[in-house]
Amino acid sequence: MKNSGYSLPGAMVILAIVTLVIFGFLKSQGYTVQVQNMIKSKRGVQDAKQAFEGELINAFRNNACFIPSTGLANVAIGTIGSMKYSDNVLNGVVTSKVVPGSMIGKLSEAKARCAKPRPPNTTPAIAANAHRYFCVEFTAGPSSPVGSFLSRGGSFAEVYIESRNFQTGQPVDCNVLNKASDGAWLLYSLYWQAATPEGVFWQSHSGAMNVSAQ
Repeated sequence: MKNSGYSLPGAMVILAIVTLVIFGFLKSQGYTVQVQNMIKSKRGVQDAKQAFEGELINAFRNNACFIPSTGLANVAIGTIGSMKYSDNVLNGVVTSKVVPGSMIGKLSEAKARCAKPRPPNTTPAIAANAHRYFCVEFTAGPSSPVGSFLSRGGSFAEVYIESRNFQTGQPVDCNVLNKASDGAWLLYSLYWQAATPEGVFWQSHSGAMNVSAQ
């Protein structure tokens, strides 16, 4: 006798196939969302990085011998956040619990360096020195880019500035810069917490640029 409808085994096979198709679709959609979030995060970091670099350049060009503790006491980074000088970064952060583990040493070493700016900001001679090292902390603003170092608490940066003659490559006193040939070599390392598909991890990024004195 012929069965006018689907048999139970046949129906179960069809249901299994439909389930696999739906699961595959949802999984692909989830993966697409993850990829989109990662792209947004990278774009956010790039946008924030450019704004941060811009403010450092402005500080140097406005006063080549600026004192970080006062010159960067509270500087707005557009509408996406702000930064301020600090010799006590990661305050309240338990570095032993940082993930991934590879960042524990980096953050601990950076915290120790930030506690010893060079030269000491209490010394007036800082204005006549070609070399400066200091740290800044970041605070998120109303439009902080998603996934950037301005979007979560605890983020900071190490900054090194060396006034130099670009023709000779030699350090020069920031008080006697020649705008036609001098400027600064500026290096920095950023540290921040970023949300990833696996959780919130600490990340870092280093950059360098030559800045003219004009």
